[in-house]
Amino acid sequence: MADSHIAGPVDGIGKAVDAVTVTTGDGTVYRETASIGDPSTGAARVAVKGATPATTDYGLVVRLAPGSTSTVTKVTVSTGTGTLLAANPDRRSVVILNDTLLSTLMVKEGTAAGADDFSHKVLPGAAITIDGYTGVLTGLWDIADASGKARITERVS
Repeated sequence: MADSHIAGPVDGIGKAVDAVTVTTGDGTVYRETASIGDPSTGAARVAVKGATPATTDYGLVVRLAPGSTSTVTKVTVSTGTGTLLAANPDRRSVVILNDTLLSTLMVKEGTAAGADDFSHKVLPGAAITIDGYTGVLTGLWDIADASGKARITERVS
């Protein structure tokens, strides 16, 4: 598709409208487009990509598409740091439920979660969702709870 424009009586004075040329069964046609971008920089337009963007690409924050597969695991309560999930480059999101009655779960996006070194604090019976993080997740509970577990659902592409 090539960038182009269509000039027509859009507002009665013939302003140009963004368009792309597309080859169809009827030949080459113009398709009107809509763009999101910085009005002060013509080249700063958002693009939809099916791959990791380059560092020079302009960005837009969007919701991740839900994963097509999920895996559920359980991790037993421990007052020492443990791995909740290994790194997974295909991870879209993870839901962590602190299934305890009394213990608060400290979760770290990274290695070696600690009582004062964590990313998320999950109260008893509460859950969190972490979107877009693909690295290792570690955690520990503030007090031992023999019947407690972290119930973890990992969604992948």
